[in-house]
Amino acid sequence: TFNGDTAAANALDDYEEGDHDTTVTMSGDTSFSYTSRTLAYTKIGRVVHITGRINMSGAGGSSFRFTLPFTCGDGTFKYETSNEFQNIRFNDGYTFRIRSNTAYADLQSDGSDTGIGVDNPHINVSLTYFVA
Repeated sequence: TFNGDTAAANALDDYEEGDHDTTVTMSGDTSFSYTSRTLAYTKIGRVVHITGRINMSGAGGSSFRFTLPFTCGDGTFKYETSNEFQNIRFNDGYTFRIRSNTAYADLQSDGSDTGIGVDNPHINVSLTYFVA
């Protein structure tokens, strides 16, 4: 609790920092390799912040997904999120979508899952989402 507040409902009851070695999956492509894939996270209550960089070589496939350290909350759209991202190797007009009840982020373009579109992506990840 802060500033003399003693109400249990206002107490910070969960704080965690760590690293998550993400796993990337792509349909039709199992031959890629990682240069880096460790994402740092901070979890404060139900809010999870993730940052880091995914570097790969030999990538392709018709979809792109990577794992998250915690499962997204369930039941309503208030938990789901879409986040713009930066890829220094190709068009930045995509988003990562995290759906409720999942522990992964899908790459999307115009609301549809899509492939990474380049052999050697360098993806800067900065995501925020809510757990249950």
